[in-house]
Amino acid sequence: IKGKTKGATVVFFGGIHGNEKAGVNALQHVFKNINPKDIKGTVYGVLGNDKALKTNQRFIDNDLNRLWTPSQIEAIHNKTHLNNEEYEVLELYKLLQIIFNEENAPFYFIDFHTTSSMSLPFITINDALINRKFSKLFPVPIVLGIEEFLEGPLLSYINQLGYVSLGFEAGQHDLKTSTTNCIAFTFLTLVYTDVINQNKVFNFKEYYNTLKNSAEQVKDVFEVVYQYKIKPNEDFKMINGFESFQNIKKGTPLAVSNNKQVTSKHNAKIFMPLYQTKGDDGFFIIRV
Repeated sequence: IKGKTKGATVVFFGGIHGNEKAGVNALQHVFKNINPKDIKGTVYGVLGNDKALKTNQRFIDNDLNRLWTPSQIEAIHNKTHLNNEEYEVLELYKLLQIIFNEENAPFYFIDFHTTSSMSLPFITINDALINRKFSKLFPVPIVLGIEEFLEGPLLSYINQLGYVSLGFEAGQHDLKTSTTNCIAFTFLTLVYTDVINQNKVFNFKEYYNTLKNSAEQVKDVFEVVYQYKIKPNEDFKMINGFESFQNIKKGTPLAVSNNKQVTSKHNAKIFMPLYQTKGDDGFFIIRV
């Protein structure tokens, strides 16, 4: 949606992982329910991994959110035959170049995700001042440092270009509240970027309170201190029942790997335990 007056450029990504549809559903709802006449600047809603979305899979050939390093992008550009996610990288890369060349600064990038475990909604960011300042406007917890454990997330690539970029994890994949949280986050983003006036957003306070209540009024800033990385051919399974932000003690059994118990090495909180078949991040540990 392009407004008639100048303003910021806000880009929302939904469905970078094809089994995470809350962001896609939310953006479809929002784009139908805002008046283009109320927009200052430009708003993009970008569908991420089309084929994976249609088949409800995290990815088809490669994790699309692990391919965004300069060396990988260059290698993909030089390939003759592309797999599904490599094709999507080139499509998204072309779109980003158009946005940077044709739209007005400031730029804001929001990437919607959900988790396989139950979770409070939260923001993930690379720990840059521009990200922290913007993230603190939202009534949800913030998690720093995950980019140090992951190679090639889309938002890390964009942030390294110098632009505000946030990941919003809205809750568990299949819950309706995850879509509701993404809708609320979208409207708050449009107001906080001054792309739309608050008085043009019906029930703005309700959207704010939706996120505040879903986050159980937690607004702390957490840092990732540990990642359990699943090795190729490892037989890994989380023990059922863990939720993100749940307190755990040192020695707590968390998972089973090749018939051996995996226990916590920390008194802290578990974060994004893996309860799906695709993905190699078993779980993370976070602390305030």
